[in-house]
Amino acid sequence: MGTVWAAAGLAAAFLLGAVPFGWIWSRVRYGVDIRSQGSANIGATNVARTHGWRAGLGVLALDAAKGALPPALALAWWPGRPAAAALAGLMPLLGHVFSPFLGFKGGKGVAAGVGALAALDWRVAAAAVAVFAVVTGATRLVSLGSGTGVLAAALGLGLLDPPPYLWGFGLPAAVVVLWAHRGNWARIRRGQEPRWGRGGGPAGSRRQ
Repeated sequence: MGTVWAAAGLAAAFLLGAVPFGWIWSRVRYGVDIRSQGSANIGATNVARTHGWRAGLGVLALDAAKGALPPALALAWWPGRPAAAALAGLMPLLGHVFSPFLGFKGGKGVAAGVGALAALDWRVAAAAVAVFAVVTGATRLVSLGSGTGVLAAALGLGLLDPPPYLWGFGLPAAVVVLWAHRGNWARIRRGQEPRWGRGGGPAGSRRQ
């Protein structure tokens, strides 16, 4: 019976992660499909570029919360089974990137991943966010900041010598997030990736 409940919990975590808050926010608040705007991504960055920074922050908070909730609940309910918490953190990230509500297409997984990591080890999450902020501020490339933040999280795990269960979250999460950004890496190589604040920042005339 415990296995059934665990499977149900993981399925629920996946479905929670699959809820496309960026798409819902854009559709309900502004009456548009965010997938037809800007980079066509459902994440907070594209929402901010399309509808303004307040909308972007709202989606960012929701996406981070849906990533953090499953591992936080797993740690509270099963304190002696940290591997279950790591798996519970991976599920909403996978749900966000491969959302069944959007034809198994979704966002890049950064906010959901950071939320899950914060629930598992806030120190590594804080280091990743700091690296993201520095790189994004210096280059104005959100995707590059995201990628280096993911790598910083992996490096942080190595330096902290965490228990194996954290690697069970960190390594698959890094692979998924970096894979989800594959289009961004191609545009960066071609010099075509939009920079924040130079045709790539929050919308001015479109902000509502």
